Amino acid sequence: MGFYSGIDFYQFVENNPGTYTDPSGLCPANVVSYIKDMCKYAKGIGGPDCETKIALIQSGFESGWGAGPFVPDNNYFGLHGRGDKSPYSHPAKKNKNAIMPIFSSPAAGFNEYKNRLDKADISYRNDLQFMSDVTFKLSFAVPDSKDPAVILKAQKKYINDILKMVGECALALDGCTKGR
Repeated sequence: MGFYSGIDFYQFVENNPGTYTDPSGLCPANVVSYIKDMCKYAKGIGGPDCETKIALIQSGFESGWGAGPFVPDNNYFGLHGRGDKSPYSHPAKKNKNAIMPIFSSPAAGFNEYKNRLDKADISYRNDLQFMSDVTFKLSFAVPDSKDPAVILKAQKKYINDILKMVGECALALDGCTKGR
């Protein structure tokens, strides 16, 4: 049995099957690529491996896996507020009342995320607790609704989506956190 030329059998692991693996096929190629590219920044915020894994998936989710509208501002978490690079912020495109920070580098954006974790006294005990604390205390996944039931439903879905992706991409994430 032969293979036709042009087929890339290891695209899903960035052609590096020894380091970034996903034998389950559940972790999309663009997510594996994002994990590989952003690993050093997530590891730079410190904390246990699990915190790093969740930061990688959450930042990827928020940034459209490195292709979203906040990426040129190095705002991989979709944070609001002031950044460290002049002009420091700009109004959001969808909601002009929301102020989006501009960061000088991906590391600066990840460090601001870590600063917000520290200010909110969020520490890692387990995946569900950490993701719940991040979502509720830092106000992630808040829809354009004032209805508490709608907000809670959106936030629960967000938590489940992030944790599902952490599970689906476990092997690629281990490639980052274990330094293989």
